[in-house]
Amino acid sequence: MYKIFKDVEYKVLKEGKNFEIKGIEYDSRKIKKDFVFVAMTGSVADGHNFIQKAIDNEAKMIICEKSVDIAEYENSVDVTFVLVRDIRKKLGIIASNFYGYPQNKIKIIGITGTNGKTTSSFILENILEKTARIGTTGNRILDEEFETVNTTPESLELIKLIDKSVKKGADYFIMEVSSHALEIGRVDMLQFDSAIFTNLTQDHLDFHKTMENYFNAKKKIFSMLRNDKNNGIGVINVDDEHGLKIYSERKAGSCISISIKNEQADIWGDILNYTNNGMKIKINLKNYLEKTNPRLKDIDEEYKEEYKFEIDLVGEYNLYNVLGCVASALSLGIEMDFIVKKLETMPAAPGRFETIKNDLEVRIVVDFAHTDDGLLNVGKTLKQITDNRVITIFGAG
Repeated sequence: MYKIFKDVEYKVLKEGKNFEIKGIEYDSRKIKKDFVFVAMTGSVADGHNFIQKAIDNEAKMIICEKSVDIAEYENSVDVTFVLVRDIRKKLGIIASNFYGYPQNKIKIIGITGTNGKTTSSFILENILEKTARIGTTGNRILDEEFETVNTTPESLELIKLIDKSVKKGADYFIMEVSSHALEIGRVDMLQFDSAIFTNLTQDHLDFHKTMENYFNAKKKIFSMLRNDKNNGIGVINVDDEHGLKIYSERKAGSCISISIKNEQADIWGDILNYTNNGMKIKINLKNYLEKTNPRLKDIDEEYKEEYKFEIDLVGEYNLYNVLGCVASALSLGIEMDFIVKKLETMPAAPGRFETIKNDLEVRIVVDFAHTDDGLLNVGKTLKQITDNRVITIFGAG
């Protein structure tokens, strides 16, 4: 039963009866017979206050992160007590040990940044096949949808979702990775096959206090790229000053740069014109192809470096999202012709510049933008494609 502590520093406070672990939970209400209860100190509640409740529900092991008076708990004779300091950062490893490291049996794509994470996850799940996706607007494994509490769940829930995805036959696990999750260690047990950085603007300073702290949290994801025979690849928007800084710090071979302003980027794009339902775009892969295979022109007669096509998305910020997803899919071995075909038939992302059909001869758009930068992007795009007035109704926390 101590196998779950492999690679974790722990101390047995009290040896109970040996048992086969049936599950691990940090919510005492979910505890069943022969479960392990993890008592974590949270910002709202302290799990140590619910140890007795977990024992009453027949937990056979209590993992705590501070010393407790074991003698005060009733019916705890057969219960094992284990001390693990800073449990939130270790829980992912404990869960991985229990579930057999499911994260090594599926390709994991992480998307981080202030804006664009949800749209990017939507685009990627439309390009890739047999996917699971978690994020702000909910979780989905293949065809099963369910709600989520946090953008990035606690590490235990995350490992459970990955394990379920593997067992259901998903090939890709797409996840929005919040700065909170990176800072407090919810994803420390993961390695990413692809990591996308969208942009960084002011947000979450109630938690991070400074933009420097916020930036440092975000860029941690690039130190978590898979490092084996299938090395992970980072995708970075270098038109963003923070993205350019990250790119300059990384090894050239470990990252793909994207841009709509700099034709020296690995992959760059442009908006050719707006259409009734979206926009026609151009994506140029010349620098990427020369970087990844300098001899490609000589050996492939069908070598193609530029693509022009229409998509049901609008605005420069959505072009950035598309470029990031194209780069990620290419790094995962998906052919560009297949990617373009998927993008051309992709519907608009729900709540992301979503156009509402009507007979009023007006363009009605719903967008979940909630930061100053997000609202500005939507407003600027609407002004570009609207002849008359733009009327905005908004509410933000």
